[in-house]
Amino acid sequence: MPKKSPAFTRSAAFAVGEEQCLCVDINCHRKSITVPVTVVLGPVATPGLLRAVPRNPRQMTFCCGKTQDLGSGTCTSVSAGKFGPAGVRLLAAGVHSTVRNNLTLRVDAKKHQIRTYYRALFQAWGPQHWWPAQSRFEVIVGAYLTQNTAWTNVEKALTNLRSARLLNVRGIRRVSLAELERLIRPAGYFRQKAKRLKIFVAFLDEQYQGSLTKLFACPTEKLREELLNLHGVGPETADSVLLYAGNHPVFVVDAYTRRILARHEILPQEAAYDEIRELFERALAPVAESVADSGATGNQHLAAGFPGAAHPPSAMSAAKRTALAQVYNEMHGLIVGIGKNYCKKREPACKECPLSAFLPAEKPRLDRVSTSRN
Repeated sequence: MPKKSPAFTRSAAFAVGEEQCLCVDINCHRKSITVPVTVVLGPVATPGLLRAVPRNPRQMTFCCGKTQDLGSGTCTSVSAGKFGPAGVRLLAAGVHSTVRNNLTLRVDAKKHQIRTYYRALFQAWGPQHWWPAQSRFEVIVGAYLTQNTAWTNVEKALTNLRSARLLNVRGIRRVSLAELERLIRPAGYFRQKAKRLKIFVAFLDEQYQGSLTKLFACPTEKLREELLNLHGVGPETADSVLLYAGNHPVFVVDAYTRRILARHEILPQEAAYDEIRELFERALAPVAESVADSGATGNQHLAAGFPGAAHPPSAMSAAKRTALAQVYNEMHGLIVGIGKNYCKKREPACKECPLSAFLPAEKPRLDRVSTSRN
């Protein structure tokens, strides 16, 4: 039974013929967890021969000439000999260097997948014309009202506000709380949402003299932090306001995004919001650059048989914005189309989905199995 070395830094010199186990952490990309890997060191001639040479992202070759597969199990065994801590550190550096290379390749593969999904969906569906609104303030109100409810309910509440001529900063400022609650009741949670809209307008008045132009002239990170500090504003609401009302290049992550990433084994559904957001932003930046260079706008009509989440063009959806903000805008709309029509929480229609070809090869289509866990 090999003796366990407590840590690389405390490893003593090995005697000839002695075996040592060194435990390191290897990230399991498939499950997005970290698992221990044991490196067993046995007899070898001289420490000068010790080396770790990556041959491919999932293998390492040590001095004995054996190739070890880092992805097939939790133990990598190699032979080593009488050498001191310096040799052990060299081995550790080789192991972690390979892990870093593997991580880099895995992240690049995820970004490539996301770009491929964007191009496939945009080719099929074209522009989605998000956000459906006539003014920046209507986008903001809609971002609040859509929390925990369907968009059809939001439309009813917006219609009420518009009919009462209150769908503007001045209107929300002067309307009584009770009347505001009554008007937005179809959106659900109307008491909380009415208070939150009042708080937003008070913030706008106090910090930006009631001006949306001054608000959105604020640097993205500073404004995002300020929005997140408002009562009832989470990351999705803040980013919707930034992207769709303010033309700030921030990707919006919603429940559909999480579900699609999890089912395609790109990220687990419980991944942190900002981890998902940053992955999409890095992945789609090259797409925005190519769009800006070419001036391409994509198809103007939906392909037959593929319902998306497109809205009729509106003043806000047609507003001029940067290429980066436009690509983030389109990708979010395309994801909503997949989530609403195919990648449903229950009874997903994987076979008909435009992204069906990109499901993991070993993963059965969910529409062929029980959906009791969804």
